Amino acid sequence: MKEYVVGINLDGKDYDIPCDDDQTFLDAIEEYGLVVPFSCRAGVCMTCAAKIVRGEVDLGEAALGDEGKNEGF
Repeated sequence: MKEYVVGINLDGKDYDIPCDDDQTFLDAIEEYGLVVPFSCRAGVCMTCAAKIVRGEVDLGEAALGDEGKNEGF
């Protein structure tokens, strides 16, 4: 299993969150001890959407539409 370190800025503070390749970023954030808003846990409602500022992400089965992807989510 490969582990990544993903940077996140939450409320003006930067965090480096370890995330396994078989883990959602939301799960990794919660495991790290941070609290972020979420609703569906399936990538549909956009409540926990995060803007990508560099790098790439595998969205897997998330239902994020083309509009969200084009906006950098």
